[in-house]
Amino acid sequence: MTESLQQSLNQLPHTPGVYQYYDANGQLLYVGKAKDLAKRVQSYFTKPTFSPWTKLLLSEVTSVKVVEVSSELEAVLLENSFIKSLKPKYNIKLKDDKTYPFLRVSKEDFPVFTISRRAGHDKARYYGPYFSATYLHTMLKLLQELYGIKIANDASYENRSSVPKQIGLGARSLDNKEAYQANVIKAVKFITSPQSQIERLVKQAMVEASESERYEQAGILRDRLMSLFQLRESQSLFSPTGENRDYIGFAQSGKLLSIYILFERDGSIVNHKQLMFETPAELGISELYEFILTYLYVNNWVAPQEIVVEAQPADIEETTKLVREQSGRKVAIVVPQRGELKKRLETAIDNASYQLQLERLKTKRTRQGLLDLKQLLNLAQLPKRIEAFDISNLGATAIVGATIVFIDGKPDKNEYRKYNIIVPKGQDDFASMRELVFRRVSNAKRAVPDLLLIDGGKGQLSAALDALKLAQKSIPIISLAKKQELIFVPNQSDPIALAHDSDALLLLTAIRDEVHRYVIGFHRFKRNRKTLPRQKN
Repeated sequence: MTESLQQSLNQLPHTPGVYQYYDANGQLLYVGKAKDLAKRVQSYFTKPTFSPWTKLLLSEVTSVKVVEVSSELEAVLLENSFIKSLKPKYNIKLKDDKTYPFLRVSKEDFPVFTISRRAGHDKARYYGPYFSATYLHTMLKLLQELYGIKIANDASYENRSSVPKQIGLGARSLDNKEAYQANVIKAVKFITSPQSQIERLVKQAMVEASESERYEQAGILRDRLMSLFQLRESQSLFSPTGENRDYIGFAQSGKLLSIYILFERDGSIVNHKQLMFETPAELGISELYEFILTYLYVNNWVAPQEIVVEAQPADIEETTKLVREQSGRKVAIVVPQRGELKKRLETAIDNASYQLQLERLKTKRTRQGLLDLKQLLNLAQLPKRIEAFDISNLGATAIVGATIVFIDGKPDKNEYRKYNIIVPKGQDDFASMRELVFRRVSNAKRAVPDLLLIDGGKGQLSAALDALKLAQKSIPIISLAKKQELIFVPNQSDPIALAHDSDALLLLTAIRDEVHRYVIGFHRFKRNRKTLPRQKN
């Protein structure tokens, strides 16, 4: 340990916070949280025995920085934010950061019900996660129709309600704060009820409307009820009554960690979720469960009454405290020894193992695909960074382009870019591609790709080569034509035809399809914004 590092350790405060380890080059190695920064950080350097992961980390640490906060919960949230934004070398990293929607109820005199992709840490209330956005949209319309709550901005509430005023549903009460808030309480109680009770309440309202000869109202409620029946199996939400549990199983191999969660609501398994992480090394089961529970229920989700796991987390008391504090209710962490809970947990573990095998196979094939591309194209180095280009237009209007980046065979969405094409007059796909490639490779602030992939055939490849020549750049480049999936290479008259199941072609088509999806989405957005009528104030 260096003298400067020892001095830093001696000066650490006894407060909650986040600590950061750096190497001699100033690279961030690891971010961690602590209830007591001094005790936590010093323990790394004073314990007589270390895990292989800790030894590897400490062998590179030359300096430490800390950020003090007011509570341990705030430290957990800040740690999560730093890991996502700074991507430290030795922290566990989520491979697929897909999020599910929550219902957000704002805190104001007339609360607004909206959909959020992450449970925030503001003063609003959050319910979820939901595992079907369609279900949540249906539920919001139903809440508006039954209780008159606001589900968007004022203009939408007043002018674009899903039900005409004269039908009698969604009676507005914006001139009466107490009446509106009473309806909000009813709406929240409704949506946090068990699924069977929700359907029963809707059916009761439908019958009452029919008996009162309000047939249009009854018809709307009937349609909503049918939607709920159809979507029942594809959704899951927090419910304050009944049996609500999450079963969390995992499997790890090398640096891959697979987590599989089964969601039990009202006594039935209603959904599941699979997560894949990259870890710095294999960790112990207690360490892993401490990380998993903190990641899921302190940073992202609302916990159910019980969380079923294979072993207790390393610091069971603190982990339980944080989960309960963030969820706002009592939560039990259960380790079953036998019975139905044990069987369901084993199902989650088996699924985690299966998903891990699939991921290892996919990783192996991706690596082989990169090696095959290097050999096939006679590249000087492995094409670790591949950038793909595509153009989209509707005739001569709204011509757009996009580029995406795959690093080590995996998409890096922070590197995706959209372009408005401005040079061509009328529809000219080749001129559009020439402009797109030129603008990208002329940007000296971005990394130089190992390989450029053009969506198209000989014409698009020729246009891209013109752009490289104009920009005075020398970068390996190919194009991939659709349908026959032929690879065109500069200075080679005949295209390359690979077997449809070859690792190299599967990788290229995956990248090509992703850039096509991305540019089409951008073009659709531009087209809709141009054609949608403007709403009058």
